[in-house]
Amino acid sequence: MERTTVSGEPRSGKSTLLRALGRTSPGAKHSHIVYSLPDETLVRIAQAEGSAQVTPVKLSFEEVGGRSVAPIRESDCVVVVVRPEASQDATQASKEGIGQVYRWVDTAILEDLSVIEGAIPRLKKIAAAGDRHVSVVVEASQKLVSLLESQDIEAARNLARDTSLIPKEWGLVISKPLIVIVNIDESLATNAEKLQRLVADKLAKVATAVIASPLEIEAGLAEIAEADADTAAEMAAEFSIETPIATRLASAVLRALGLIVFYTANDKEARAWLLPEGSTALEAAGRIHSDMERGFIRAEVIPAKKLLEVGSLKEARRRGAVRLEGKSYVVRPEDVLFVRFNV
Repeated sequence: MERTTVSGEPRSGKSTLLRALGRTSPGAKHSHIVYSLPDETLVRIAQAEGSAQVTPVKLSFEEVGGRSVAPIRESDCVVVVVRPEASQDATQASKEGIGQVYRWVDTAILEDLSVIEGAIPRLKKIAAAGDRHVSVVVEASQKLVSLLESQDIEAARNLARDTSLIPKEWGLVISKPLIVIVNIDESLATNAEKLQRLVADKLAKVATAVIASPLEIEAGLAEIAEADADTAAEMAAEFSIETPIATRLASAVLRALGLIVFYTANDKEARAWLLPEGSTALEAAGRIHSDMERGFIRAEVIPAKKLLEVGSLKEARRRGAVRLEGKSYVVRPEDVLFVRFNV
């Protein structure tokens, strides 16, 4: 399950964001939630195939303290929550939000520099003994130090993600996709889009995505929606909230991680799966079960939209709407896969 850490300064709204995602489960040190992505397509596929169980994609979100770095190193994606002063207009609020993001980035840089500079002396000794690969790692690490010190975030992130040059086990914070949530006051709710655009423009080389929203309102709407979805929708419209923060954030995480959703279905279960964009049918089979990857023969493939149009897999086969694809087929978003295998 993909893990996202939620960081930010004290009282920025980290816990409020998790409340907007659903009910949180307090852990020993942090709050944590597993968010199930609403998926109407999956529900309709389950109905078409008579599936007894529906299993949506799930994402893990964990709140961490402002100075807690270890959980971030182990995560796949980072969300930073910032909170401008309530009395400011959109332009001024965006400036303060940007300032808070850069303060967080400065802290992350210092933490990463500590890890890299602490490892370089040991690596140099290994390189001196004749290990050419480690020599390349040392050179890349020194270059990364220079990029971080000059705050060239975009170039530093690209280099830090190259696991052939920078050890993955370092878990550098700068290598993680960064999503910024601007927690605005209720008075700025109708100006959220303008504020979001201003922040996104200034953080284009730092943040993967920026979302501006009044989190206290979003959390309240999420609680109301559990009992009365219609009332929650009406209240959301009053604050110009077209799409819940949970949906927007989940989509941003998937885009940041380069993941697509594909489906499998039978009478027992209809399930949504995550897969790196550009992956093959063989890799998708491995995501489902290692036996499917090992004994892969062919994959029956049909777009979810087409399957729902014809009504069922049985009918799709009858009409010749299902394609047979081999190992190298590149899976597309919302493909429905039926893997033929033999072990």
